[in-house]
Amino acid sequence: SGSFLAQSHHDTNRVSSFPFSHQREISGLGLLRLNGGGKFDENHAVTDVIQRNSKKSANLPPSAFETLVASTLFQAQVKRDELRMLKYLHIVSAREVTYTTPSGTKERAAILMVPFIEIAEYRKIHSILVPLLEEAIGGQVFLIAHRRILRREKRGQR
Repeated sequence: SGSFLAQSHHDTNRVSSFPFSHQREISGLGLLRLNGGGKFDENHAVTDVIQRNSKKSANLPPSAFETLVASTLFQAQVKRDELRMLKYLHIVSAREVTYTTPSGTKERAAILMVPFIEIAEYRKIHSILVPLLEEAIGGQVFLIAHRRILRREKRGQR
């Protein structure tokens, strides 16, 4: 089981041996980042955690709930060493929903949309992250991958 990552964990500019040359390793965390920014960029502030995908929603300010989730994620990566990978992860949006249980009580849940390319990294830390978020939000937390489904290519539009 060979690794696709570069041999040197300290050299962030060295091209990995991954088949795609547009990816580089991030300083020893085993993450790959794309050249030119975008996914897996380091979060320096709470507002960097929220990453909008479209131009239309990029102009919208984050809601109060999104800011609460982003600040919880940002503080968690500083406080807990197991969650240091959160420094490179983002959320696309966060929504709070209320649902009725079969017994008739109303409960809250949080739906976090994360970039599709980052869902594998979230799965590695979800056993620590989800209870932390459930405590901060006061309800269940769902992590859902957000991806864009593209139209089928037509013969003349390649």
